[in-house]
Amino acid sequence: MKPRLLLAVVLVIASCTQSESLRQMSDRVFERAVVQSILLDSQLAENEFPRSFTDSTLIKSNCEWWCSGFFPGTLWYIYEYTGNEEILSLARKQTAKLYGLYGKKTDHDIGFQVMSSFGNGYRLTGDMTY
Repeated sequence: MKPRLLLAVVLVIASCTQSESLRQMSDRVFERAVVQSILLDSQLAENEFPRSFTDSTLIKSNCEWWCSGFFPGTLWYIYEYTGNEEILSLARKQTAKLYGLYGKKTDHDIGFQVMSSFGNGYRLTGDMTY
């Protein structure tokens, strides 16, 4: 048997013996998401949101950026899956940074900014503040 074919067969067999269930994989991924989200939050100032990474450097934005609600929204989804109280606290903190958008009517991106954050906050907590 050719070495490349043998390697391919071994890799296929090894991947088939993986016994991790979907729930186990999800738990593992969300556990990592908790750690990474806490780390990311620690890198943001009071008026900053994560935007992207360039050459391993975090690029930040303010609440006016059209995707500013995505990080708070992500935190709400992580909280929904994990029930992690520290993530709940961060979701509330990051959502609160968007209160400056309240009443804004001149931007078609407002839905991206508020539904991920305020929408999920309300959906998950019933808190009328959101």
